[in-house]
Amino acid sequence: HTVTAHTLAGALEGRVSDAQGLAVAGVTIEVVHVETNDRATTETDDRGDFGVAGLKPGLYRVETRRDTFKRAVRFPVPIEIGTASKTPGTSRYF
Repeated sequence: HTVTAHTLAGALEGRVSDAQGLAVAGVTIEVVHVETNDRATTETDDRGDFGVAGLKPGLYRVETRRDTFKRAVRFPVPIEIGTASKTPGTSRYF
């Protein structure tokens, strides 16, 4: 027998760097579904990378913040079923 799993969710991956292109660790990433206001939160790792899985399809607002830097917002970020959307290139939020 073959068992096939169908996912009804997508994911978002990205990297946060500063104006010099250096990775920024410990940045809070909040991903907000525009229609439902559902939220998911994560933090960047020591390479500045982050990932959020299990996201409903639709448009999202991605907010980044860290105490010593200004808050940044990226919108719209589309998420599709069964895919991992990536923020384009290395995102310089700070």
